[in-house]
Amino acid sequence: MPASEPSTAPYRLNAHAPDQGTRIEVLDGNMRPINIEQNLGDISVQLPAGVYSVRFHQGSSFTEKLAALMPETPVAEVSINLSEQPAFATAAPVLGTSTTHEWQRNPAVQLSHSAPLPPPSGNVGGSHLLLFLRNPFTSSALPTGTTLHDIHGEKLLDLDAQPTRDVQAQWLGAHLDLDPGAYRLRMTIASGSFIEQILYTVSGWQTQAFLMAAGQSAMPQEIVRISILMAKMGIGFQFDRPDFRQAEAALRALGSKQNIPGSVRSEMLWAKFENPMLGIYAGLLHLRRASFDPKLIREVFDNLLSLVGPLPDVLAIGWALALRDAAAHSDSVFMSTLRMPGACATPPMLRESWEYLVRASVDERGLIPCGSVTDRIGGRLVTGTPWVTWLGDLPAAEFPSEERRDPFRLSRKPLQKENFSRWLLSFSDYSAPFSILPRSPRCMRDCPASVSCWAGNPKPVSGSRLRASAILRGA
Repeated sequence: MPASEPSTAPYRLNAHAPDQGTRIEVLDGNMRPINIEQNLGDISVQLPAGVYSVRFHQGSSFTEKLAALMPETPVAEVSINLSEQPAFATAAPVLGTSTTHEWQRNPAVQLSHSAPLPPPSGNVGGSHLLLFLRNPFTSSALPTGTTLHDIHGEKLLDLDAQPTRDVQAQWLGAHLDLDPGAYRLRMTIASGSFIEQILYTVSGWQTQAFLMAAGQSAMPQEIVRISILMAKMGIGFQFDRPDFRQAEAALRALGSKQNIPGSVRSEMLWAKFENPMLGIYAGLLHLRRASFDPKLIREVFDNLLSLVGPLPDVLAIGWALALRDAAAHSDSVFMSTLRMPGACATPPMLRESWEYLVRASVDERGLIPCGSVTDRIGGRLVTGTPWVTWLGDLPAAEFPSEERRDPFRLSRKPLQKENFSRWLLSFSDYSAPFSILPRSPRCMRDCPASVSCWAGNPKPVSGSRLRASAILRGA
């Protein structure tokens, strides 16, 4: 059969994946990739006659099928079913992934249904947190040094000290009853330092945080993947729920800016009634489209808000809508919700949410309060992960003078290196050179960037590559 050749005939290739987190790639007869802008879930592309390879990617794995376009078949439909989906590595031991084992999956289910530990001193409880650390590889041990802290940094739990473990099966876990709110999950790394990840618990919900060790890699005995799921209290972890696997696939898709949905999949947007994290992932992916449906995003935002309240990731979806849709920005009720005082004093869980909040804060100067945790993590963010993860201790909170409360007061004055106290690093891509946006009151003393821009100019300016190794790979 001939390779793909130029033709004026209107041939069309349609490809469909079972979920919106699957990246679709098309290669011509010479195995050269076809440029496809919207490559997640569904694609429809007009091509010359020929034979094409269609690959359905999830992580580093893919399923490949062939499609022939010719006068007899001017339209080719290619799809895979659930059993043909490529297996990929996940921190959560969900069905149909390459790192799920029953000797870790079943204990996770049992622990999620067990009675939680009593609330820490000063807490009354009302929300649950499942922490489950596992190593699916038999060649290395479990990482040590994982602790849970409140938003101020006070240690609440040492995971190493918990009796719910199985050394042979290589898992360790805890089920906690906590006050609803923000918590810091701290994980020790090989250098002797640590990284932290923000977590949220919500009244009536169980947040399920799964951590996966590296196994045989350049980072032995370190946590390299995090999965965060949510289920109604009492339901527990259900490893065979299709929407949990969809959530893991969507999380991986968020890890690359090149992944853009090809169509709106209602099951991903509306499954949030049982899985809010999937609703957040799907909403953020949909917002990557050059043309999106503002009414759909507004409905996603309203439903998420009613389910889990004004979490920063939910507000980030609202701000993303307000930044692109004039009707939403002129809705006073909608905007008053987004401007809720102190709602973004703690950072969002996802890096994409962080970027939307940083962009919004250019004009909304009180959105990120000076001295808050959100304000202090900017210069310490770790690259290579879809999560908001930072390295080491945060600097002490600073409460700026009148001049520093208004970081745009020096508008039209050249920004010198000593003026970095008015700037915040925001990464336009997890692996690309970062950009610099006017926001933070904290000095980026270690920033290697050479900047020749103007204070108060909201247009990002290219800077040097941040030299921080990727530690967590959630996708």
